[in-house]
Amino acid sequence: MYELYRVFCALPAEMQEERLEFYAAVGDFNESDGMRRGILFVPVAASSTLRAMAPGDVRENIRACRYYIEVLAPGAADPGSDSQLGYNFALKCCEDSSLPMREVVVLTKADFGDLTEFRSRVRAFLSRWLAAIGTKSATA
Repeated sequence: MYELYRVFCALPAEMQEERLEFYAAVGDFNESDGMRRGILFVPVAASSTLRAMAPGDVRENIRACRYYIEVLAPGAADPGSDSQLGYNFALKCCEDSSLPMREVVVLTKADFGDLTEFRSRVRAFLSRWLAAIGTKSATA
């Protein structure tokens, strides 16, 4: 059986290609690295539109995740200053030892120039998190 760890990715509504790339990057990482170690990351993503329309549902999803990635558009303000983002809520979840959240990271558009670099950054987070979790034996 695999151990499952949910990863929440919050993105601006206009970054639909990045949202799709997030799902693809997590799937590819699971296939290349996670499965052989008995660990799978479950991608969960929400655009700013969804977060504004259904904040309660989005917060429940964040609460159930182990990791949180806030992706910011060019010129965006500090993520802690925007109450529409889930960033502050994710930080609170990380501070609550009864919840699974272990790390909250920010990825700005300045951190990646294109989708290939975005995928690389997501994979780097996943690699670091996989190493922190350790090795499990896969018996699926």
